[in-house]
Amino acid sequence: MFASDRGLETGHREVATHVIRQNKILFAFSSPLNPVETEMGRRIMIKGDAAKDVAFTVKDCAAIYAKAMSRGAVSVQEPKTETDEFGSVTTATVKTVSPHATRHAAMTMTAA
Repeated sequence: MFASDRGLETGHREVATHVIRQNKILFAFSSPLNPVETEMGRRIMIKGDAAKDVAFTVKDCAAIYAKAMSRGAVSVQEPKTETDEFGSVTTATVKTVSPHATRHAAMTMTAA
């Protein structure tokens, strides 16, 4: 089921993203509008389509991140919280071993 999108029609001129929902799972498919001028576009031209980020909703993002670090994970982004009128989300990202440099992110969301 369609969930949302972003692109020229919403004022974003670099990347078009379409979000599809299947039960509790959200898939976000992004594609550069001008491939030559973006990191994503250059990567797609060289390596082809791939998964860049895989995210999971968890109860305690900071605790999951700390556990991953204690087990030897490589940090891409320490836990950070963003808040707006709808609530807050805490995200953290660790690097995985993959030929396509996939990153795993964890997030904890709180509604306002």
